Amino acid sequence: MKKKTVWIISILLLFVVNLTALDVGDAAEDFTSIDPSGTTYYLSQYKGQVVLLFALGNTCHYCIAEGQYVEALYQEFADNGQFAALGLDFWDASSSVTSVNYFIHMTGISFPILMKVGFLSTVYDITYDRLMVVAPNGIIAFKGNLFASQDIDAARQVIKSLLQTTRVSDNLNTPATFRLDQNVPNPFNPSTRIVYSIPENAMVRLTIFNQMGQEIATLVDEVQQQGEHSVIFERSGIPSGVYFYRLNIGNQFITKKMMILR
Repeated sequence: MKKKTVWIISILLLFVVNLTALDVGDAAEDFTSIDPSGTTYYLSQYKGQVVLLFALGNTCHYCIAEGQYVEALYQEFADNGQFAALGLDFWDASSSVTSVNYFIHMTGISFPILMKVGFLSTVYDITYDRLMVVAPNGIIAFKGNLFASQDIDAARQVIKSLLQTTRVSDNLNTPATFRLDQNVPNPFNPSTRIVYSIPENAMVRLTIFNQMGQEIATLVDEVQQQGEHSVIFERSGIPSGVYFYRLNIGNQFITKKMMILR
C-alpha cells in the first residue's frame, strides 16, 4: 500500500512539474551565470534581440559532435546586431572552467557558454542537446524536442522570421549599424584589420580572447562616436592558433573568430 502511495505521489509531482514548465508562448524566465572567463551574463541583457539558446552537457559526446552545427547556425546571423546566442551547461556536477573550455575547444563555439545552469532544465522542461529561441519581447518562440542538429532548420526559420519582424519596426531611415566585420586578412600574420560600426555615441570595448576564454588584449576601451571605425591588431608575440574578438557596447555583444598563422 505504501509503495502504491509513493508511486501515485511521484506521478502527481511529475505532472505538476510539466504543467508549470515554461513553453512556447510563455515569457522566458530571466537567469544569470558566468562563462569560463568570469564574465556575468543575464538573459534580460539581450532584451530587444533574438536569442538562440543551446542547452548542452560539457562532456556530452553528442553535444560536442553537434556543437559545430550550432556554431554554424550562429554565424549565419552573427553580423546582425539584433541577434545573440548563449550556451547553457546543464551538467552542473562537472561544469567548470576546464570542462566548459574543453567543450569550446572541441566545438569551436564562439558565443558565451554559461556554467552550472542545470536548474533551467526544470524551468523549461528541456534536456541537454536541445535548442530554444527567445523573441525580442522575451517570449519563448521555439523550444526543440529533438537533438540540436535535427532542429537546426526549424530554429533557423524562427530566427529569420523574428529578425524580419524586428526590422519592420525599426526606423527605416536609420541603418542597422551595430556591426562587426570579419577581420581581414584572416588567417593572418603579423597583423589584421578589424572594422566595426556603432549606431550611437557609446562606450566601446573591443577585446581579444584565447580558446580558454582568457582576455589577452584590449584594442578599444573608450567612448566613440556613431559610425564606422577600424583598428589594426598586431599579434606582438602572441602564439599562433584560434582566437576570438568581441565587440561590446552597452548590453550588446558580437563575437567572431580569427586565426593567427605561424
